[in-house]
Amino acid sequence: MSKETGLSDVWAQLRFDRTVPRGLVHRAAVAEVLITDALEPVEGVVRFAAQWPAWHPYFAVGGERPDAAIVAETLRQATIYLARRFFGAAESAAFLMNRLMVSVAEVELPAGVGPRDIHLAVEVREVVHRGAHLRSLTTVARFESRGVLVAEGLGELGVIPGAVHRKLREGVAAVGPSTRGGVAEDARRSCLLADGDRAWLLLPPVANATIFDHDLDHLPGMAVLEATRQAALGGDGGDGGGVDGAGDGAVWFSGFDASFGRFLDAGRTSRLVRTDDGPADALRQDYELEQDGLVAVRARVSLTPREGWSAPAPPWRDATRDGPGRGPTAG
Repeated sequence: MSKETGLSDVWAQLRFDRTVPRGLVHRAAVAEVLITDALEPVEGVVRFAAQWPAWHPYFAVGGERPDAAIVAETLRQATIYLARRFFGAAESAAFLMNRLMVSVAEVELPAGVGPRDIHLAVEVREVVHRGAHLRSLTTVARFESRGVLVAEGLGELGVIPGAVHRKLREGVAAVGPSTRGGVAEDARRSCLLADGDRAWLLLPPVANATIFDHDLDHLPGMAVLEATRQAALGGDGGDGGGVDGAGDGAVWFSGFDASFGRFLDAGRTSRLVRTDDGPADALRQDYELEQDGLVAVRARVSLTPREGWSAPAPPWRDATRDGPGRGPTAG
């Protein structure tokens, strides 16, 4: 039996007809769970099945080119799931994604009318335990659809003991469905509040039922992704830039690379600052997100022209991993 035939038999074991338990990917709504199945690790690789819906009120799906946002959310869910299911993260533990990177492949997928089944191979590296408890790990992922490489990603996960996390976050108010005060809506435009000199005020998009499908006391990584995406596309939430895959915009949201150094309180205003020297419509843009004058996140957004598609190379292939997306100031 060839290696290709053997791998095909492995993938065939995965199912797409139900999701994994929502709590294992930190989701309240079953409809927001993208992971459908996972196999036990083999030689440090966990293989997942995921399904991207044919339509979604927030993620760009169904087009010929995948959107970096749904790739990032799928990687986030897979990383948290394997940490709990296979690598000993305690049920009470909290997670901090210290780094999250995704790069969309240079590919045009056949347009379809139904959901897209995704095979996800996740190599787990740099696993650190303290006693019986997981403290950190790194995931390197390949996303495929019908045998075609769709995207690649990397996640660096920190695991915080439950008692330590409760002490760190004691007294910090949570926001989300309990504070929405009305029906959830597509609230991408409500994320950035004011445009200054390459700087924006930022409130969490609490009305966005995908990002805040349960109460949170911290600003989640997907909210940071949304804020930087809006800033890179002129703060229009995607309509003008065509980032949602439905418009006639000139660019596509093809890559995201962010390092997270500290928690951002979800109920408070933060400040997003453009830090590179490029023009407003540059295809690579660097940002810092601050709260109380301390830098909590450094991020790079990659955009790709719809004409002349050329996706950015995944940064973890480089010999050095330093750069704008590395090493936030923790304060």
